[in-house]
Amino acid sequence: MASKKILDANYIMEKETVHTVTILNFSIYNTGYCDILYLLEEYAKNCLIVKIYPNGDCSLNEGHVCFEILNIPQNINFKCTVSIVDHEGNSSFPKTFINETSQTTVRPERFIDRCNLLKNNLEYLPDDKLTIQFEMIYMMSSEEGLIIEKPSQNAHKIKVKFMDDEAENYNFEIETKDGKIESLVLKKGTSFMSNPLCKKSPVFAKMLSTAMKENESNKLIITDMDHNTLKNFLNFVYNNSFMFENVQDIVDLYEAADKYQVLDLKYQCARDISCNLTSENVCNALLLADVHNDKALKYVCILYLRECLDEVFKTDSWESLVENYPELADEAINLDMTEIKEKLKDQLLTSEIMYSEEALQFYI
Repeated sequence: MASKKILDANYIMEKETVHTVTILNFSIYNTGYCDILYLLEEYAKNCLIVKIYPNGDCSLNEGHVCFEILNIPQNINFKCTVSIVDHEGNSSFPKTFINETSQTTVRPERFIDRCNLLKNNLEYLPDDKLTIQFEMIYMMSSEEGLIIEKPSQNAHKIKVKFMDDEAENYNFEIETKDGKIESLVLKKGTSFMSNPLCKKSPVFAKMLSTAMKENESNKLIITDMDHNTLKNFLNFVYNNSFMFENVQDIVDLYEAADKYQVLDLKYQCARDISCNLTSENVCNALLLADVHNDKALKYVCILYLRECLDEVFKTDSWESLVENYPELADEAINLDMTEIKEKLKDQLLTSEIMYSEEALQFYI
């Protein structure tokens, strides 16, 4: 096999910075209110805007500390680890995210449970002050404007560009089950797998790769997602966010995340389903978790069901569950509560997804 011709090699610069910010009067914040901070990054020649919501940015996220970072330069890959600084100066509850696209805003849905901080206020909220640490790593390559004549102590990596990286953009269309089209721009060659969709979803990577190799069409038809679900799916993959109008939107996205093996999206959807459980929908959520072998969500549903058993017994969904899935219904009402909590904790600790202590407390 002939070797590939190297066009050029670019040194990639990395720079790490640490910012510590303090939010005063943490306990009095209402949902939707935030502190706005400006972090000057000389390396990136930019001023990042950080919004911190001590009690959630909206009613859906009420009870959680949320934040978003805006004004990220488009020519920079950005990695950030956020953590709470306790009264002794130690970092706790770290959460890391990466902005691998040209998006200028990064926003995790929820950072940490507010109640957990208030319960341990002496440790995490001395004088009602919350201190958050942002550890940021910027990655900028010479092809994006930073010229490096020779390796330096900051040139940690080398990016080699091969001839087939110069392939033309490949315009691709995905048609959903409701007949609507969503367009993607992909690259052939070695750059193909760097697309966030291919990196996050091995199923989509295989489907797209097969379609491109066959060259029969630039369209992929999927029969298991409507257009709204696909847009939410892609928005999460590329922007780490999604919007929904009702619980069914979350369920549809959850099923898509499971089928296309985007585990972090499946986890977020499971948490949102857990936040929106009612006596009317808990049986459907329980069945959903059982079908998708999501034991963590399953035990959360059982816990909720047991807390409002009398109301659940009056619903049509309970009658349907008993009639069509009697073993699951029997398990839901007969498992010992202590055993359920132990099973849930064991499932979270052995999951493919790394659950933090905050996640364990959220579920249990």
